[in-house]
Amino acid sequence: MTKYTKEIKLAIYHEWVDDHRRGAYLSRKYGMGRRGIQYLVDLIQKMVKIFWIALNRNILLISSLLPLIEFCLAVKHLDRFL
Repeated sequence: MTKYTKEIKLAIYHEWVDDHRRGAYLSRKYGMGRRGIQYLVDLIQKMVKIFWIALNRNILLISSLLPLIEFCLAVKHLDRFL
């Protein structure tokens, strides 16, 4: 299986959410199966949701936030999870 960069994963996510492109198109474009794309999108949404819940409950330490903040800032649709 091909290892995808963070930029490609975010591009897939943004095309799914922003452009409403779905499995068949993204599968052809990125060479990933439709289930893999659905799993990636679900995983990103779940990770962002867990991050915001933990942040709102003051569970996370500042030092552990930096990579998550960087990732979450790249995801445009944070308002869904707030």
